[in-house]
Amino acid sequence: MPAGSVLVYSGGVFHGGGANISNGDRIGINITYTLGWLRQEENQYLSCPPNIAKTLDPELQALIGYSMGSYALGYYTPPLPPGQGPEVVPPEFALGKLDPKDSQFGSEELRQQVSAQIRGEKQTA
Repeated sequence: MPAGSVLVYSGGVFHGGGANISNGDRIGINITYTLGWLRQEENQYLSCPPNIAKTLDPELQALIGYSMGSYALGYYTPPLPPGQGPEVVPPEFALGKLDPKDSQFGSEELRQQVSAQIRGEKQTA
């Protein structure tokens, strides 16, 4: 393909570029559409805050983003001062569906170990 050309192919196509016999690098990009990664353009947490979202059907809550798409897709940090709540939680936390102790990623022991490392404290066995 000449410089500046673009090749678009669907995810159903297998691509075999063949050997690169030029003296330059061959650069490619794969832009993949994955339904589980799809999120709304509008920030639903602002336009439909948790106090309103709590009144909606669970299916609608999930549809507007109050659910995890997959691991690490859709979590958020509650707007709390540092150290006064979980760092990262699923959106269901905002709806009161999860206990703060159960909604953290990782155990309390792990959180304390990481916090100690950040502060430069020695670890005790």
